[in-house]
Amino acid sequence: CGAREYVEAARRHSTRALRLVAFPSSLATESVSGQQLKAGARVLVPPGEEVPADGVVVHGRSSSSQASLTGESLPVEKSSGAPVLAGSINLDQPLVIEVGRSGTESSSIALQRMAEEAGRDRPRTDELAARFAAPYAWLMAAAALTTLFAWALIDPTRAVPAAIAVLIAACPCALLLAAPAAIAAAQSALERRGVLVARNCAIEALASADLLACDKTGTLTTGEPRLLRQLLLRTADPEYTLAIAAAMETLSTHPYARALIGAVQSLGKSLPPLTDGRVEASAGIEATVSGRRYRLGKVEFALVDKQAAQRADVAAIAAREGLHAASMVVLADVEGPVAIFVFGERLRDDAASLIDTVTERGVEAVLISGDRRAPVHAVAAALGIERALAHQTPHSKCEWVIGQQRAGHKVAMLGDGINDAPALARADVSIALGDGSATAQARADLILQSSQLGDVEYAFKLARRAMRLARQNLGIALGCNVSFMVLAAVGITSPAVAVIGTAASSLLVLANASRLLRSHDLRPDAAQRTRALRLSRSATWGS
Repeated sequence: CGAREYVEAARRHSTRALRLVAFPSSLATESVSGQQLKAGARVLVPPGEEVPADGVVVHGRSSSSQASLTGESLPVEKSSGAPVLAGSINLDQPLVIEVGRSGTESSSIALQRMAEEAGRDRPRTDELAARFAAPYAWLMAAAALTTLFAWALIDPTRAVPAAIAVLIAACPCALLLAAPAAIAAAQSALERRGVLVARNCAIEALASADLLACDKTGTLTTGEPRLLRQLLLRTADPEYTLAIAAAMETLSTHPYARALIGAVQSLGKSLPPLTDGRVEASAGIEATVSGRRYRLGKVEFALVDKQAAQRADVAAIAAREGLHAASMVVLADVEGPVAIFVFGERLRDDAASLIDTVTERGVEAVLISGDRRAPVHAVAAALGIERALAHQTPHSKCEWVIGQQRAGHKVAMLGDGINDAPALARADVSIALGDGSATAQARADLILQSSQLGDVEYAFKLARRAMRLARQNLGIALGCNVSFMVLAAVGITSPAVAVIGTAASSLLVLANASRLLRSHDLRPDAAQRTRALRLSRSATWGS
C-alpha cells in the first residue's frame, strides 16, 4: 500500500556515507550510498550522523546511541577497536570506522529480513463481513427457491416475479458495505488526525486486541536524557553549580550537555563565562569558570590521579544511591568533587494517559525492551505496568509475541526502533511512531505522524467504535433484507419496490457509518486525570 511503499523508499535512499579516499595520509572523502560500501573501506562518521555499515573503530573516540537497534537508553562508549553497528548514531566526536559488513550483510538488513519473515507468518485476520458471506449466500438461494416452488403451487403466474423480488430484496449490497463503510470512515478520521493506516484490516485487529506490548526507549520515553538529580558533595549554591556545569557543556554536543543546558534554561538562569576550555573525547571537559578551574565528566577524568582517594568516595556514594556509572557525570575542582549530576530518560507527556486508558478498556499493557533491567522496571513502576521484560533482543521480542498469540491473545505492538520491526511485523496489529526508524514504519499497520501517544488512545477508541458501528450496520442490513425478503415472498413487495428497499438499506448503512466522520475528537478524559500524578512519580525513577 502507499504508506508502506513510502517508508520503504525513504529507507532505501536515506543512508549516505563519507568514504575516505586515502586514509590515513588524507582525510579527503567522497559521498556514496551505504549500499556501495565494501568490506575494508574506511568511512568518516561525523557527530550526529548515522553509522552506515557494521564495522570497527580504527581512529577516534566517541559515544554512540544504539537505542533504535538494541533498546539501550544510555550512550555506549566507542574507541579504537570497538565494534559499531549500522544504524547507530555517533554522538560526540568524529570516528573513522573500517567497514566489516555492509549492504545485505549488515545487521540492520538482517533485522529487516527477520521482520519480513515474521510478517509472512503473521496470523490472518478474517474480516467481519467475510464470516457472513457463505451462510447468507445459502439463505438467499433457499429463500428464492422456496418462494418459487410455493407460488408455483399457489399461483404459477406470480411465481417468477415473487422469486425475482426475493432475490432483489436479498441483494447483499448493504451487507457488503456494512463493515467496509465503518472501517473506511475510521481510516478517514484517523488520517485527519495524522495516523496513516497501512493495512485495511488493522482497524478490526486493533479493536479486538487485548494485549498492548510497548517498547520503552523512544516510545514511552523520549529517548533524550534529562537531568534527574543533582547531588552536592560540598556546601555550594545548587543553581550556580548547575550553571557552571552547563556553561562547560556548551563545548560539547553530547545528549547530557543538552540536558544540563536545558535544565539551566528552565530555571531562567544565565550561564557564567568560561575560558581555556578543552574537550577530551568520551571523557569530559576542562575549563576555567569565574577564575576557578573545573573538570566535568567521568569520575576518572573529573578527579585526577592525585585525587584517587576521592574517586573511591564518589564511587561509594554512587553505589549507595544506586547510580549507574554511565548515567552520571561528576563536577570537580582542585579541592575535589563538587557535585554529581544524574541523568535518565524522560517519559513522554502522554505515556501515563495511554497506559491508564488502555488498562481501563481491558487491554493489558506490557513493557518489552532491550534495555537494562533497572531502567525498564523503573519506567514500568512509574506507569503502573505490571509486566516488564528487559534485555530483549529483536528475536526474543518476536518469539514473545508468538507465544502470546498461541496463548489466545490478540497482540498490538507499539514501537519505533529497528529492533522492534520483527515484533511489529508479527503482531496482530502494529503501531509505529513517525519519528522512529523507517524499518519499523515499513512493518507497521498504523503510523503516528505526530508521534503523540494520545493518537494511540484515539486509535483504540475509534477502532472499537468503528466495529460497533460495523455490527450495527450488519444488523441494519440484515434486518432490512430479511424484512423485504419476507414481504417479497408473500407477494406484498414487487421487484420495483424491492429495488428501492435495497437502495434504502445501503443508504442507511452509509449514513450510520458516517457518524464517525462527525466525531470531532475522541480523546479520552484519562489524560487530564492522570498526567499530574504520573509526572510527579516519574521525576525519581531515572536514578
